[in-house]
Amino acid sequence: MSELDNLKNNIDLIDLSGLVPEKEPERQYYYMALCKAEVKKVADELGRPLTFNVQTFGCQMNAKDSEKLAGILETIGYEETDSEEADFVIYNTCTVRENANSRVYGRI
Repeated sequence: MSELDNLKNNIDLIDLSGLVPEKEPERQYYYMALCKAEVKKVADELGRPLTFNVQTFGCQMNAKDSEKLAGILETIGYEETDSEEADFVIYNTCTVRENANSRVYGRI
């Protein structure tokens, strides 16, 4: 297992009491661990998990980016839902394809 995989799989073990790492990807995982702690705190206060929904419009690159976003959000403690009544919704669209942008504006 690579060091990167180890960081990702052990995000709960990252020390948040020290300095913020200067190098990537350690810096990114530090902030993910920080966000995970905050998400847990808010979820505990609400008595329910925080939810998200990703709506993708546009090309295949947008679909791949949406998968990455969902993976990050799940890693920090959010639960995905099909409902647009989620705690927050991400509209991921393609600025090259005008039709994709127009469809998003209809949802806002």
